[in-house]
Formats: sequence, structure tokens, C-alpha cells
Amino acid sequence: MSNDIKNRNIELTIEENLFLSTINTKGLTKFQKKTLCVLYKKLGNISQMCKGMVMTRDVYYRWINNYKDDTYKKAVYEIQEGIKDDLESTLYKKAIIDKDTAALIWLSKVKLKNRGYGEQNNFKTKVNSKTVNKYANWTNEKLDKKIIRLKKMLR
Repeated sequence: MSNDIKNRNIELTIEENLFLSTINTKGLTKFQKKTLCVLYKKLGNISQMCKGMVMTRDVYYRWINNYKDDTYKKAVYEIQEGIKDDLESTLYKKAIIDKDTAALIWLSKVKLKNRGYGEQNNFKTKVNSKTVNKYANWTNEKLDKKIIRLKKMLR
């Protein structure tokens, strides 16, 4: 991490410290902790977090990949998974409590596949190769006459 980033005067609010108490931040710098708070506020979006912390994504990725242990990476993962959990909870609330039709349909397709609610694309086609080959050399005129005869039979 560059010295200008490391030497910033970082202060954490009471709310940020409360949030940080929910994840493992042992050994992390104040700057790292602040980035985690901003990451959460930006709903797990790395680009938005970098803009909020006035750093480039390139610096962020070099920094995260070269850090001495994986505590920070794990904290980022926890935040991003927590946001997914929040999204899932909101979707369940919308479907079950609010009875939102679109949410009910989507959840059914995704979560109830094993009960037959998913979109099924089980197209199994058996082709009789003799039948296909029988008509392969026919002219368009001959095929048209055959189609007309078959249509008459169906009426």
C-alpha cells in the first residue's frame, strides 16, 4: 500500500465500530477497517468503495493480493456474503409476506426446482433416421403434394 494511503488520518464512527464488531478485523489497520465500512455502505461494490476511499481499483487489488495474511480478504468476503443474505431475506419477505407475484414466481423457479417448479428444458427428440432419409431426396414439388395429402387426411 502506498504511504499516502497508509498515513491518512482515519477516524471510525461509533456506527462503523459497531459494524466492525460483527466481523473479524484483528490485526487490520484503521484504513483497512474504514474500507470495509465503505464497502458495506456501497453494498459490496469494490469500484464504489475505491471511489469513496479515493483509491484506484488497481491499487486496491495489488494491496489485497499482497497483504501478509488473508484476514482482510475474509472480511471482504463476509461483507459481500452478508449483503447477498440481506438481498435474499428481502426477496423472501417480498414473496411471502408482501405476496409479490414476480418474487413468488422467481423464488419458486430457483428454490423449488426439485419440486417441479423450475423451468424445464428437457427436450428429448427421437428421430427416425429412416423417415428423415426417406424424404431427403424429394423435390419441393413432391414434398408439397405430400403435405397437401396429409392435411386432407387430418380434416
